[in-house]
Amino acid sequence: MELLYRGFSPGYTNEVAGPALLATLDKRGIHNNLAQEWLDHFLRAGWIEGRWLVGRGGNRLETVTLRDTDALLSWWLTGLRYQFLRVAISVGLGREVK
Repeated sequence: MELLYRGFSPGYTNEVAGPALLATLDKRGIHNNLAQEWLDHFLRAGWIEGRWLVGRGGNRLETVTLRDTDALLSWWLTGLRYQFLRVAISVGLGREVK
């Protein structure tokens, strides 16, 4: 949630380096293909903007800019609520709910 942190932090830019963002997501278990798929969804929704470098080796994501902090935050919080409810129901039932 690097983008959201920057979107709400005074003095920070809402732009992050694409390779650094993808590396951070990879360290958290979200591999490049999945990350790029989600970034594509966010791009199409207008929540973020991307800038690519076009070269002989293919296109490379250079920067990602946050455009709609509220929409991205709402999406993220919905996911957190779902995870919380899943854990709460699992604890109540005494077994994991998927």
